[in-house]
Amino acid sequence: MLDPDSNGEAALRFIHGIGAGAIPPEIVADGFSGWSGLSGHIAGSEFCRRVVMLAKLFRTPLVFEILDTVAEANTVSVRARSSAVMTDGEDYANDYHYFFQFNSDGLIEQVCEYMDVRIAANVIRPRMVRLMEASAGPG
Repeated sequence: MLDPDSNGEAALRFIHGIGAGAIPPEIVADGFSGWSGLSGHIAGSEFCRRVVMLAKLFRTPLVFEILDTVAEANTVSVRARSSAVMTDGEDYANDYHYFFQFNSDGLIEQVCEYMDVRIAANVIRPRMVRLMEASAGPG
Protein backbone atom coordinates (compact mmCIF):
# COMPACT_ATOMS: atom_id res chain seq x y z
CA MET A 1 0.00 0.00 0.00
CA LEU A 2 1.37 3.40 -0.93
CA ASP A 3 0.65 5.47 2.17
CA PRO A 4 2.89 8.54 2.40
CA ASP A 5 2.06 9.10 6.08
CA SER A 6 2.97 5.52 7.08
CA ASN A 7 6.06 5.65 4.88
CA GLY A 8 7.12 8.90 6.53
CA GLU A 9 6.75 7.33 9.97
CA ALA A 10 8.80 4.30 8.88
CA ALA A 11 11.53 6.56 7.48
CA LEU A 12 11.78 8.39 10.81
CA ARG A 13 11.89 5.08 12.69
CA PHE A 14 14.75 4.01 10.40
CA ILE A 15 16.74 7.20 11.08
CA HIS A 16 16.19 7.03 14.83
CA GLY A 17 17.15 3.34 14.60
CA ILE A 18 20.52 4.43 13.25
CA GLY A 19 20.95 6.57 16.36
CA ALA A 20 19.87 3.70 18.62
CA GLY A 21 22.18 1.21 16.91
CA ALA A 22 19.49 -1.03 15.41
CA ILE A 23 17.20 -0.69 12.39
CA PRO A 24 13.73 -2.10 13.18
CA PRO A 25 13.61 -5.21 10.96
CA GLU A 26 9.85 -5.00 10.42
CA ILE A 27 10.17 -1.79 8.36
CA VAL A 28 12.63 -3.06 5.72
CA ALA A 29 11.89 -5.32 2.75
CA ASP A 30 13.68 -8.56 2.00
CA GLY A 31 16.53 -7.55 -0.26
CA PHE A 32 16.63 -4.01 1.15
CA SER A 33 19.75 -2.10 0.11
CA GLY A 34 21.52 1.09 1.02
CA TRP A 35 23.76 3.70 -0.48
CA SER A 36 25.94 6.20 1.31
CA GLY A 37 28.22 8.95 0.12
CA LEU A 38 30.88 7.34 2.28
CA SER A 39 30.48 3.67 1.34
CA GLY A 40 28.56 3.54 -1.95
CA HIS A 41 26.05 0.72 -2.60
CA ILE A 42 25.77 -1.92 0.12
CA ALA A 43 23.42 -4.78 0.91
CA GLY A 44 20.83 -4.10 3.58
CA SER A 45 22.32 -6.71 5.90
CA GLU A 46 25.69 -4.92 5.72
CA PHE A 47 24.02 -1.53 6.22
CA CYS A 48 22.33 -2.86 9.38
CA ARG A 49 25.58 -4.46 10.62
CA ARG A 50 27.37 -1.13 10.24
CA VAL A 51 24.60 0.64 12.17
CA VAL A 52 25.23 -1.70 15.11
CA MET A 53 28.96 -1.00 14.89
CA LEU A 54 28.40 2.75 14.50
CA ALA A 55 26.68 2.93 17.89
CA LYS A 56 29.85 1.54 19.49
CA LEU A 57 31.80 4.61 18.34
CA PHE A 58 29.85 7.00 20.58
CA ARG A 59 29.95 7.78 24.30
CA THR A 60 26.53 9.42 24.03
CA PRO A 61 23.68 8.32 21.75
CA LEU A 62 23.74 9.61 18.19
CA VAL A 63 20.72 11.91 18.21
CA PHE A 64 19.00 13.06 15.03
CA GLU A 65 17.09 16.34 14.87
CA ILE A 66 14.57 16.05 12.04
CA LEU A 67 14.52 19.27 10.02
CA ASP A 68 12.15 18.45 7.12
CA THR A 69 10.19 15.46 5.88
CA VAL A 70 8.49 15.14 2.49
CA ALA A 71 6.52 11.99 1.72
CA GLU A 72 4.95 11.31 -1.67
CA ALA A 73 3.61 7.98 -2.96
CA ASN A 74 6.50 5.50 -2.50
CA THR A 75 9.28 7.95 -1.62
CA VAL A 76 10.25 9.87 1.49
CA SER A 77 12.89 12.56 1.81
CA VAL A 78 14.22 13.61 5.21
CA ARG A 79 16.71 16.30 6.18
CA ALA A 80 18.28 15.78 9.58
CA ARG A 81 21.13 16.94 11.77
CA SER A 82 23.01 14.61 14.10
CA SER A 83 25.06 15.14 17.21
CA ALA A 84 26.90 12.89 19.67
CA VAL A 85 30.15 12.55 21.58
CA MET A 86 32.67 9.98 20.37
CA THR A 87 34.11 7.48 22.84
CA ASP A 88 37.33 9.54 22.95
CA GLY A 89 35.41 12.72 23.85
CA GLU A 90 35.44 14.36 20.42
CA ASP A 91 32.17 16.02 19.44
CA TYR A 92 30.49 14.74 16.30
CA ALA A 93 27.84 16.55 14.28
CA ASN A 94 26.76 16.23 10.67
CA ASP A 95 23.94 17.20 8.33
CA TYR A 96 22.08 14.51 6.38
CA HIS A 97 19.59 14.01 3.60
CA TYR A 98 17.95 10.58 3.51
CA PHE A 99 16.00 9.42 0.49
CA PHE A 100 13.83 6.32 0.97
CA GLN A 101 12.06 4.18 -1.62
CA PHE A 102 9.22 1.93 -0.44
CA ASN A 103 7.66 -1.14 -2.03
CA SER A 104 3.91 -1.67 -2.46
CA ASP A 105 3.76 -3.30 1.01
CA GLY A 106 5.08 -0.13 2.65
CA LEU A 107 8.51 -1.58 3.40
CA ILE A 108 11.79 0.22 2.75
CA GLU A 109 13.49 -1.15 -0.37
CA GLN A 110 16.34 1.33 -0.54
CA VAL A 111 17.77 4.17 1.48
CA CYS A 112 20.28 6.69 0.20
CA GLU A 113 22.21 8.55 2.89
CA TYR A 114 23.82 11.83 1.90
CA MET A 115 25.98 13.69 4.40
CA ASP A 116 29.02 15.95 4.58
CA VAL A 117 31.44 13.21 3.60
CA ARG A 118 34.46 15.22 4.73
CA ILE A 119 33.24 15.08 8.32
CA ALA A 120 32.28 11.41 8.08
CA ALA A 121 35.57 10.50 6.39
CA ASN A 122 37.67 12.33 8.99
CA VAL A 123 35.75 11.37 12.13
CA ILE A 124 33.71 8.20 11.52
CA ARG A 125 35.66 6.24 8.89
CA PRO A 126 38.99 5.80 10.74
CA ARG A 127 37.22 4.70 13.92
CA MET A 128 34.91 2.36 12.01
CA VAL A 129 37.85 0.77 10.18
CA ARG A 130 39.63 0.13 13.50
CA LEU A 131 36.46 -1.36 14.98
CA MET A 132 35.88 -3.59 11.93
CA GLU A 133 39.49 -4.79 12.02
CA ALA A 134 39.26 -5.51 15.75
CA SER A 135 35.98 -7.43 15.35
CA ALA A 136 37.46 -9.51 12.50
CA GLY A 137 40.10 -10.86 14.86
CA PRO A 138 43.56 -12.06 13.86
CA GLY A 139 43.95 -12.57 10.12
